[in-house]
Parts: sequence; C-alpha cells; structure tokens
Amino acid sequence: MRLILIAITLALAMTGLLLVAGCGSSDTDASEEVTLEESQSIARDFLVSSPTFKFDGVPESVKLIASSESTKDTKGVTSLLQYAFTYGFKCLHAGYGDRSEQIVAEVETPHTAQIVVTDGRVISAMMDEKWDMLTQAMYFTQEESQRVAEDFVRNSPTFMFDGIAESLELTEAVTLRCPSCWQFVFEFESSQAGYGDRTGQMLAQVITPHKAVITVENGDVKSAIMDGRWDMLSQKFLAE
Repeated sequence: MRLILIAITLALAMTGLLLVAGCGSSDTDASEEVTLEESQSIARDFLVSSPTFKFDGVPESVKLIASSESTKDTKGVTSLLQYAFTYGFKCLHAGYGDRSEQIVAEVETPHTAQIVVTDGRVISAMMDEKWDMLTQAMYFTQEESQRVAEDFVRNSPTFMFDGIAESLELTEAVTLRCPSCWQFVFEFESSQAGYGDRTGQMLAQVITPHKAVITVENGDVKSAIMDGRWDMLSQKFLAE
C-alpha cells in the first residue's frame, strides 16, 4: 500500500512539472509571435495617443509612409524582430507636446513620426527628427550640442579676457547615458595666468594652457569645469 501511494505521488508530481513546462513554452512562443500587423497597430495607437496628436492632430491625415523589418541584436539569447514605421500627419497648430497653456501659431503643420516596435513595445519614437515622443523633450544632435558647448567656452569670462581664439580645439567628445547628453573637452591657451575677468589684477604675462570639460544636456550646459579647479558656471574655484 505504501509503495502504491509513493507511486501515485510521483506520478502527480511529474504531471505538475509537465503542465508548468507546457505553460512556460506557450508564454515564450506567444511573446515571439507579435506580427507586423500587430506592431503596426501598436505604433499607430502610440502616435494617436501622443500629447502632440491628442492636442490638435487631424485624424484623417494619418498615413503610413514606410515600414521596414530587421532583427534586433539580443546578444544571442533570442532573435527578436524589430519593426520601424514612418507616419505622416498634420496638426492644426505649430509645436510639440501638450500646448494647452502656450501661445501657438494657428497654422496647419505637417509632421513625420518614426516609431520602432520590438516584441510589442515601442522602443523608439522620433517626430520630425527633433522631438523625442518617449521623453517628451527636444532631441539635440551631437553637432548642435557641440556648438552650444563651444559658444559657452568662447563667451566665458576667462576666454573673452585673453583667450587666444586660434588655439581653441575640441579634443574629445563623449556620448553620455541619457538622451541628448554629451560631454565635450576643449583645450585653448590664454595670454596670461588666472581665471575669469581679471581686469585690474596683477597678472603673469605667460601663455597659459587650459582644458574645459563641458556637459550639455538637451541643449543646456549643465556642468563646465576648467582645469579641474574652476567652475565656469558659478565663476569660482571648486571647493578643495
């Protein structure tokens, strides 16, 4: 009798394991079966639900312009299909996002939205190559951010006082781990020692090299340190 009970218990346990394994396999298969049509529907729903479109988008203007399919690199774990859709549409006003409290130009404005869907999720969405629909913020390219950083250095009191214009050089550009974020390193020479506007100070007449590390996020300078000791934003030495 005892042996029979043990056998029944083992049989039930094996049945349970098979059921669990079967459920796991089904879930995995389902997650890999997001079709092109389903992905297109996800992309379109994302577009019409976006703040820009909800504010004043014209529903009948939405048109699929292009679509493409590729394989997303998942480091050899699973190959997922990645679908990219480009939609054209119009809004009744200029601008992006929810403009409820803004003064906006009442002009019909055409837009293009590029939306990428992987495994049923929108992983990238850019409007007019400048508005990030996921973060709801303007996207700044590296070139645009570099110009912001360089203008900041050129207009800084140290450089304006006695910086040698032809010596200014970009020596490094680093992409940071956030959207529209870069760090730029500029090197230049001044004709005298010191930092900031040194009008009225006794200065050593010596060519002085400088290194400025400028961090730009979404088109704004967030940090600017010269020679690891001078804060170019607050115009004072860093605390020791």
